[in-house]
Amino acid sequence: MAVTESPELADRMRVMSLHGLTHDAWNRYSKGGSWDYKIGAPGFKYNLTDIAAAIGVHQLDRSEEMRRERELIAKFYRDQFSQVRAIELPPDPNDRIHSWHLFPIRLDLDRLTIDRDEFIEALKAEGVGCSVHWRPLHLHPYYQETFGWSESDLPVASAVWKRLISLPIFPGMFEEEIDQVIHTVKELCKRYAR
Repeated sequence: MAVTESPELADRMRVMSLHGLTHDAWNRYSKGGSWDYKIGAPGFKYNLTDIAAAIGVHQLDRSEEMRRERELIAKFYRDQFSQVRAIELPPDPNDRIHSWHLFPIRLDLDRLTIDRDEFIEALKAEGVGCSVHWRPLHLHPYYQETFGWSESDLPVASAVWKRLISLPIFPGMFEEEIDQVIHTVKELCKRYAR
């Protein structure tokens, strides 16, 4: 979904989301519409299906409730992990409303005897699924092969990437699941402490 107060940007997004067509498909088949269309720009296929849109409309009604649930989990994580020296917590500025769609921590690898990938495997072995968001673009094969980019081209992003883990956070997460994540992360930080 894209939201803007600018009519010009809204029009541009509509065109670009439908292969660059000058008229969207719905209007072409409406009473006052025309079958004729032209591609005015090299656009994309970014429009939602009707089913996805129907689900999305109902999810919007719950979006603030779901955000608040994630916010409570994030606050609990932040409180519980605040004294764990082997991890850095995501920032939470007071002048922002955070969506908390992710809860990324950064491992302090100087305080651990294992690397990020080994930490993730240890989490998985304890039943805690996690991910990493996101691999920097310069480390993807397409950009490396097309532009010749390497880790050394963006050393800060390359270094941070090796420390990132996104912990589970979602609305409806059970208290036992949250406790398991917290307990497991703390336990691994102790077990593999330098």
